Amino acid sequence: MRMPSAVGRIARLLLGSAAALAVAIDPLRPAAAKLPWDSGAAAAEAPVHGYIVGGEEAAAGAWPTVVALVNAAEPDNDYAQYCGGHLIAPQWVLTAAHCVVNALGLVKSPLDIEVLVGTHRLDDGSGQRVKVVQIVAHPAYDSRTIDNDIALLRLDGPVSQTPGRLLTSNQSALLAPGVMATVVGWGSTLAYRKPDVVYAYPPALRQVEVPIVDTRICNGIDSYDGAITDNMFCAGYPEGGKDACQGDSGGPLFVPDGAGGYLQAGIVSFGEGCAQPKLFGVYTRVPRYIDWIAGYVGPIERANEAPIVYAGAERRVKAGASVEIEASATDRDGAVVEIRAEQIAGPEVALGFVPVTDGGAIIGALLRFQAPSVREPRALVFRVVARDDGGAIGSDTVTVTVEPKGGGGALGGALLLGLLGLLLGRRR
Repeated sequence: MRMPSAVGRIARLLLGSAAALAVAIDPLRPAAAKLPWDSGAAAAEAPVHGYIVGGEEAAAGAWPTVVALVNAAEPDNDYAQYCGGHLIAPQWVLTAAHCVVNALGLVKSPLDIEVLVGTHRLDDGSGQRVKVVQIVAHPAYDSRTIDNDIALLRLDGPVSQTPGRLLTSNQSALLAPGVMATVVGWGSTLAYRKPDVVYAYPPALRQVEVPIVDTRICNGIDSYDGAITDNMFCAGYPEGGKDACQGDSGGPLFVPDGAGGYLQAGIVSFGEGCAQPKLFGVYTRVPRYIDWIAGYVGPIERANEAPIVYAGAERRVKAGASVEIEASATDRDGAVVEIRAEQIAGPEVALGFVPVTDGGAIIGALLRFQAPSVREPRALVFRVVARDDGGAIGSDTVTVTVEPKGGGGALGGALLLGLLGLLLGRRR
């Protein structure tokens, strides 16, 4: 797992509760993980777990819903911080289960943890410490496989900060492989322990951008070899270099919402080392737990889903033919209020367009045009765009290939001329 610890911070945690220290030095790892030091690597090079590697300092105030989990017994925020979290409701924080469950599998006491809200730097005295009154670790959390690595913290009162939003199950496209995500945290910037190097735990909040990785790649024999479950996903670069690791555990991974904002899609969970080639960061897949979260927090705002538009299958027509395209538009969480079409490629045609309604509701459109005269096959591409009552936009394209009337194009014309010449020659 991304171990929620730091050398300097552990030294101060020794003064705190035994339960807090148990979490900080929990040695458990996924059974499938073949860790470098288990293979004879020098102990001086053993990776540490849970920090931002290869990133940059975040702009002050850029991530106001990101919070720090701190040891309640330590007054110094910089030393007390050991995990991250995300404010998802005025009185609730989302974090990782391994941040609140000790090495014996016991949930920590709420008295051991406080949440630091509204700070960018851990060393300037800013922010507000809020007591925790309830810790809810997922009942199916498995410390051996790190499956279901998710937990909720209930604060002793609501905070004024507007909560962040969560990615829900109807937005799977926003978490597709290749999508660029942002991980945020206060963890170390070093990927390895070195006895002669002072640990780099910058007090300012940092961020790093990493792409979502196809689970098939992450489960490959040269990566996690099948250890990634449906409740997890991976992010990072095949060559390594950028990752979340020690101290970032429990913190959020955000993806763009498509409208200029961000949604929490993941929770920093575990990894073999940090920022290592083919050993991507592993995150708890938040959309899998929306109903579980809502059972404690209350209804989760589900983002408006874009209309589903289908413009039909690709087709081939003859020049001069009258063409009609039937497009459909549906909206599962609202109503389509506008639909339009445009030609985006090919010889321009006079495009007729008629919205199709049912009981006053837009359900699609008809596109009509005359196929232009062509000497060789030409592709015409049309886009149908629909907007719903929440402002979300969906679209689809269709390609119509127009062929010459004779069907043979330039080659057919040449053959026809050749045949005509042969016939004329014979008549002579």
